[in-house]
Amino acid sequence: MHNEASMGNRNVQCATDLLGTLRHGADAKARVVAANQLAALLEETEERFKMAVGDAPSRPAQRPHHPIGKLLLVIRNQSEAFGAAMQVGP
Repeated sequence: MHNEASMGNRNVQCATDLLGTLRHGADAKARVVAANQLAALLEETEERFKMAVGDAPSRPAQRPHHPIGKLLLVIRNQSEAFGAAMQVGP
């Protein structure tokens, strides 16, 4: 469990950094790279959750305590970054 908590903390810090790049990235390319990295981090963490818990929809109470729940909370709390990411253009 300690390793999972440590990984969750690293993932939260990584997501926070990527969200910062999405919001304040110097150029469109940096924001696109950050968006792709954030998506990959979410997919990887969600897969780990599914492997650990099994049928995730039948156990929603476990999600907030797993790293994926922590990542989703960070993203929800910083959702304005997604508005900035959607404005990425050529």
